[in-house]
Amino acid sequence: MQAWPQPDLTVRFGSATRVMSPDVRNLGKQVAYEMQFWIVDDVLDQIAAGAPIRVDFNAQSRTFHPVPRGQSRLFADRCRALVPAGMRQATR
Repeated sequence: MQAWPQPDLTVRFGSATRVMSPDVRNLGKQVAYEMQFWIVDDVLDQIAAGAPIRVDFNAQSRTFHPVPRGQSRLFADRCRALVPAGMRQATR
């Protein structure tokens, strides 16, 4: 059941945390919760290090295994290449 406003969705990439109210999308019989945030170094550092990802929403938590280290570092490096270093410092 969907309710508005949605409760906050918290995503933790190791020690880097992002919290916001998600956008909701109906995909057939499923519901997708979306959130967006800037490409920033604190998140990319945790992804590159292979940190686990934890999601907390509506009094439920789920932890996901980290992406294998070689793939996670490649992903983080490619994200860094998209944004100049001075713009990756924001925590938004």
